[in-house]
Amino acid sequence: MGKKILYTVILLDSVLDLYIRYLSTTSSQLDTEKAYQKLQGSYKSFELEPLALTCFLAFQSEDTDFPVAGMSSLLSIVVLLAVASSGFCEKEFLQRAGKDFNSRQYRSVLTVNNGERFGDWTWPEMCPDNFFAVGFSVRVETNQYGGDDTALNGIRLICSQDESRSFLYYVESHTGHTGEWSHPQYCPGGVLTSFQIRVEPIQGLLGDDTAVNNIKFRCSSNPTLEAPGMQWGDYGYWSEDCTNGGICGIETKMEEYQWALDDSSLNDVRLFCCNKSQQ
Repeated sequence: MGKKILYTVILLDSVLDLYIRYLSTTSSQLDTEKAYQKLQGSYKSFELEPLALTCFLAFQSEDTDFPVAGMSSLLSIVVLLAVASSGFCEKEFLQRAGKDFNSRQYRSVLTVNNGERFGDWTWPEMCPDNFFAVGFSVRVETNQYGGDDTALNGIRLICSQDESRSFLYYVESHTGHTGEWSHPQYCPGGVLTSFQIRVEPIQGLLGDDTAVNNIKFRCSSNPTLEAPGMQWGDYGYWSEDCTNGGICGIETKMEEYQWALDDSSLNDVRLFCCNKSQQ
């Protein structure tokens, strides 16, 4: 709580500074680049630079360079920044890459041998050129206690350029429709290089199939990260390691919604390995 209060005080100081400069300017054109640098500097000391960019862009408008029209607007911004200091704006900082970068060349496809058979392979989504996966989150449905369980419904890779993490994209391919996205997990350094999945085998005609329950990733800096998925089934073998580069894309195998029948949702995943630029 102490850190959140400190962040809010720093943010308030930044906003007050921007407001004073707004009042003192003789034209409607405010130097937004310098304004952002002020916010960026305040955040950077606490490794919150992405949040600074997010909130600053959120407070801009299409009609004016800075949306301050009076004290009421200032107070609104202060309230939003106070919420931002607890992590609200950070969620909005991620931008989905979708299929925009599917022309990116990859070196190899990373696979595992314990995926399940239901559903079909969907479509790949690739990080932009020179971006690599540095973190992830998962969409997981918790135990339904007698209802139809689907466990893991989706995997989202978070991509950063040259490990700087100053601007982030995410890719996820096709995902299921149930469950909530987990809080992102990041490599402390480096990029994601390999994975393994926990899969529940087929449960038979009257059983409840869940297929993929969880996933682990290895980072190039050695740590292993495990998602907060479900516990049914077992982990299989690790995929090959993506050396001299990193994971840069994803494609999922999904069983579409079965309505009144048994759903298993995510059944398998394959990831793409890209070389690092020689520049």
